[in-house]
Amino acid sequence: MFSLNKETKEKFQKQVSKIDANDESKVKNNIEKEIAILEKKVKNKPSHNIQSLIDNTKLLYEILENKPFPISESTRKWIIFGLGYLVSDIDLIPDSIPNIGYLDDAMIVSWVLSMIDEDITRYEFFKKAQKLSTKGNVIKELVQGNGEQLFILLPGFIEDVLDKKEEALWLKTMRKINSGFSSPGFSIINWNISYLREINQLVPIIDHKLTLKPVFDFEKTQINWQQLKIDMMNIGKALKLDLENIRKSSPNKEIIIIALNISSFIITSALNELDNNIINKIYLLGSASTEDDIQHSIPNKVTHMYNFYSKNDHAIKFICDNLEENNIAVGLKFLQANRKVMITNIDASKEILRHHDYKFKLSQLINNINS
Repeated sequence: MFSLNKETKEKFQKQVSKIDANDESKVKNNIEKEIAILEKKVKNKPSHNIQSLIDNTKLLYEILENKPFPISESTRKWIIFGLGYLVSDIDLIPDSIPNIGYLDDAMIVSWVLSMIDEDITRYEFFKKAQKLSTKGNVIKELVQGNGEQLFILLPGFIEDVLDKKEEALWLKTMRKINSGFSSPGFSIINWNISYLREINQLVPIIDHKLTLKPVFDFEKTQINWQQLKIDMMNIGKALKLDLENIRKSSPNKEIIIIALNISSFIITSALNELDNNIINKIYLLGSASTEDDIQHSIPNKVTHMYNFYSKNDHAIKFICDNLEENNIAVGLKFLQANRKVMITNIDASKEILRHHDYKFKLSQLINNINS
């Protein structure tokens, strides 16, 4: 029975490293024809193994052709190798041999999938965020309230996984906010970033005042960051749909949004899509967005915006220095006045000595300006 032994894998890995644009062009010119041949075979004689090969091949080709989805050069080469083996005339087992002719193709494609497993997981979330952008339903209600006021929390990368325990802790924090209403509602964005391994591992390391530069895989971290921004923008489009439904059913409800770090991209994306004056207040805490991003999105879309920033926010500073080409986020600086929106800047440098402090001092910071 055909198997991928160590020697064969090492041989193929050397081939992967040599893949170039000509190989990619050859794959793209022939892969759809090869898939059609496989589908014809399955139609004439159903085969679970060949159908699985078709599905896996389509997935690899879809990832390769999905331009917005960020992948590394290494991942691109692995995909081209897997698809290229399928379209190649040279097989370890000739395709003409009945029953086992595509065994090696199937095994190679499956091996490639295992080599880019993290990318496959990321792609599933990427498509999920894209789907949500057209359907909405991204807000999870924690407490209904009496309908007069609604707080919506966007945690960003403070939490990579939002389980029930974390939701309960966030709710406890929000309930400490002096809102001026007797029974406000509380909701949270129903999303997590547990699929972005490089970001999840890096944030705890950089979120302190030590000046030692962490060792990290720049390419993977950059790709994680690119996807995080794209996903947040798609979640923002979903939030826009949800906010419109809330405003339609409750025209007089006061809507207040609290956004931490990267979730400010959700806000700017939603605001760019929204009609005028749907949101009453926005609290930005350690925002990762630039001033241009904010100023471009807010005119006539929000009544009052509060920007909390800290010069001690090591996580946001690291992102600006390494992943954003030195663009300065408003989580580190004063946000200039806008004649169409009331903007209040709060220098929280004394309270916020690391980015994670925002989580524990959220209600305190908001209450200080509301008192």
